[in-house]
Amino acid sequence: MEASNPGSDGKSKGTKQKSKKPAWSRPADEQQGLEKEEDEELLEYMGNLDLNSYVEDVEIKNLMESLKARIESLKQEPDWREKWKLRLKEKTEKRK
Repeated sequence: MEASNPGSDGKSKGTKQKSKKPAWSRPADEQQGLEKEEDEELLEYMGNLDLNSYVEDVEIKNLMESLKARIESLKQEPDWREKWKLRLKEKTEKRK
């Protein structure tokens, strides 16, 4: 007799075994089924996520205040839009 995991419905075990195969080696219907399950898991996670706990975090509040202050200081510079576009262009060219 096989030991089962309490709370396990067996479905996730099969999914985990199937998901070990690379996506390109799975039949399209199997891949779509796995993607649907992953989407459902993500939606469930997001539904249970308490964003207020992050918003109230002191470190995040401090970070957001710092970002807002930096943005305001950049806006005070003359021709800040042009300078910002130039900075973005330079960064983009460096990545190429």
